[in-house]
Amino acid sequence: NMNSDLPVFFELNRVAHFTCKPARGVIEPRARSELQLTFHPKQLGTFENTFIVSVNGGIKKIPIMVMGNSSSIGEKAERASGIDVIKEDFKRQPNYNRNMNIPQRAAPQQHTVETDVLL
Repeated sequence: NMNSDLPVFFELNRVAHFTCKPARGVIEPRARSELQLTFHPKQLGTFENTFIVSVNGGIKKIPIMVMGNSSSIGEKAERASGIDVIKEDFKRQPNYNRNMNIPQRAAPQQHTVETDVLL
């Protein structure tokens, strides 16, 4: 948030095969916020979609284009069960891929893994 006096309220829409954490929040004056965008496909294929960051109730809208490719079926994880499990046993472990070989297109900035959005 580049404003030195006012906080910024933001909210992102839901997008198939992707999640964003946090999906809404407040950025205090002169502060930053980090968003974690996660690709979790339910089927094989290449998926492209757009998150829309709605700022201050829609005064400004910022598109974030995302793309993910699922080319193989992974092994199904064994589910935690029983009376000895705790909440942390159900959390997914993130698999970060920051050095992706992304094909160049007409607008390569659409596939940026890390980016700064100035509000």
